[in-house]
Amino acid sequence: MRVAEPFCRHDWVWVGRETRLPDLAEVRSHCEAGLPFIVCRHPVPVGKDSLALGLALPDKRRIGFCVEVSGIREHRAPLSLEDVLHCVPDPWLPTLERLAAQFKEVGMETRIYGSAAWQAMTGAAYLRKDSDLDLLLTPTTEEQLRLVLGILGSMEGAHPRLDGEIVLPDGRAVAWREAVCGSATLLVKTLSDVSLIARATWMSALQDPAHV
Repeated sequence: MRVAEPFCRHDWVWVGRETRLPDLAEVRSHCEAGLPFIVCRHPVPVGKDSLALGLALPDKRRIGFCVEVSGIREHRAPLSLEDVLHCVPDPWLPTLERLAAQFKEVGMETRIYGSAAWQAMTGAAYLRKDSDLDLLLTPTTEEQLRLVLGILGSMEGAHPRLDGEIVLPDGRAVAWREAVCGSATLLVKTLSDVSLIARATWMSALQDPAHV
C-alpha cells in the first residue's frame, strides 16, 4: 500500500520488483526478499519524480542510488524505540528503558535509525559491541527542545552511546551533540542539502510555548 508523500530522511520505502534498480546483487536480493530501503539526502540534484535511497549492509558497506517515485509501493516512518527493543543486546535495555520513560514524561516520541533499525527491520546482524544508538527526535517547542537536550546530556557515558539528530517541524536536522553545545551556527541537513546556518534561524521553526 502506498502512503502519501512527503518523504523524509530515514523513512523506509519498499519498491516494486519492476522498479529500475542498480545492477548489484546486494540491491536486487534485498528487494526480492521484500525488504525496504532508506530515504537518503540527495547527493546531487535529482528530478522531482526521483528519490535517493540507500542500503546499509551488515559489513558496514553503504550503497546509494535513485529510483522513480512511481516505483515505490510502500512508505513508512522510522521505527520507534519500542520497535527495536526486541533486537538490542540485553546490556542496553536499562539505558533504553530509562530513556523511554524520560522522553515519555516530556511528550517526546522517540524514533530510531542506523544499525539498530536495520537489524530490527531485516533480522540481520548489524549491531556490534561498540555500536551507537541513533535517535531521531522531533521537538515542536523551545521548551521541549530544552528538556530533550537536558535528558540526552544527563545520559552522557551511558551504554550504548547515544547519537542521532534533532529534527524540527520544517525538516531541518542537526546532530543532537552539536545542538547541545550552544554554538551560534549549526550544520543543518535536509533532504536536499547540507548547510551552515545560524542557531536562531534553525530554531525559528519551533512554536512559542505560550501559543501551543
